[in-house]
Amino acid sequence: MPPLLPTKDISARNLWPLQEGYKILADIENKEMQLIKINQGSWLVSIENQWQMRSLRRNFDYNGNKIRQQFSDIVQTQQKISNHISSERCFAMTENDEGKSRLWQIVKRQKTLNNLIENSYLNQDLKKIAAILFIVVNKFSNAHKTFSALETQLPLSLDNLAIKNNDIIFTGFIPTFNETAIPSIEKCIQLAFQKNISKLSSNPAIRHSMVAYYLSVHASKNETDKVLVNALLKLFE
Repeated sequence: MPPLLPTKDISARNLWPLQEGYKILADIENKEMQLIKINQGSWLVSIENQWQMRSLRRNFDYNGNKIRQQFSDIVQTQQKISNHISSERCFAMTENDEGKSRLWQIVKRQKTLNNLIENSYLNQDLKKIAAILFIVVNKFSNAHKTFSALETQLPLSLDNLAIKNNDIIFTGFIPTFNETAIPSIEKCIQLAFQKNISKLSSNPAIRHSMVAYYLSVHASKNETDKVLVNALLKLFE
């Protein structure tokens, strides 16, 4: 049975932040929604490729007090990390007549680091592809340094990081439970870039060996760049 989704008629006590939250709910009300069941009890809602809404199994309970505490905790978490995340988002708690409660996060889609890389593949300019990969891996490294120091461990990927005013921001869903510690930068790079490099290598129109060569040139700038580029180059092997 599909879950109860938040609407613009939601009680003020079940929405945060209020002004932005009501604005978001009013905006998405008449948009086409695709409800996707992630697994038993977990749901993702895609809203015309503009917004996305998610509630995991752990965000649902028959006891409203547990979800109310989650709601309070995640609001406090967002307030602590507000300078590092996208602002167009809200949290909503739904309660049905049977007392079942669920916490939802609604987040606006942004142009991510992954989009930046994907777009560079289109014109097949090998030097530009290498340059974009180098820029993105540096931005990713900056995110790793910043987010590793936060109390809340945010899951880092190219799909949930974006550039805003030349700063890196997190655009994904905030964890409602303790994430495992962020691994080393080399490991993070290999996990985050593996899909992109694999797609690049399988494209017959792009000489990926030359991209690797142009990328290796950037490794000579300093020791930090060398570490980052070498972590990427391992994915070309």
